[in-house]
Amino acid sequence: MTILEKLNFSDKTRAAMLTSPEVKLRGKMLEAIDLQIEAAKAMLQGETYVRRAMR
Repeated sequence: MTILEKLNFSDKTRAAMLTSPEVKLRGKMLEAIDLQIEAAKAMLQGETYVRRAMR
């Protein structure tokens, strides 16, 4: 059996495989809400909330 016989082909285009703008915005909004929830929890406990991000 050759490698070509093992391949699976699909009819999806690259643009269709990428997520829609609505999904990206929803994910960004959920991350922001999670950040606010963590900061509020820290405030209620009397702690300082520090967000650490790597770039």
